[in-house]
Amino acid sequence: MNYNDNAIKACQKQIDDIIPNRVRISISEDPETGINYIIGEYAYKSVFNGEIRIIPTAVSEAITSTLDRALDLVCGHFSDNRVAYMQATNKELLAYHEKAGFRAHPDKYPAALQDCSI
Repeated sequence: MNYNDNAIKACQKQIDDIIPNRVRISISEDPETGINYIIGEYAYKSVFNGEIRIIPTAVSEAITSTLDRALDLVCGHFSDNRVAYMQATNKELLAYHEKAGFRAHPDKYPAALQDCSI
């Protein structure tokens, strides 16, 4: 199935409602299987040895039933904690990783500034 620009724009709007201007949505077909995938590409900030590195990252889901279902799965990747992690400043990320050590993970990042437990 071929998806038009309107479908991609609708998916992009939905992801922008969760995390504005951080994830680029596209749809691609696997030439070997003919299965379409919805792909959300974003820059992941990785902290290692006190340095922040930007790593191009993507989350993808096969569109095996409806586009809406696949998009729901992609959107589910962006939990409140992960969104807060993605929107955090470099200074905030460094402090979080220093405090959490090896337990630091985007899905454990405090979604609200009041929640400082790790």
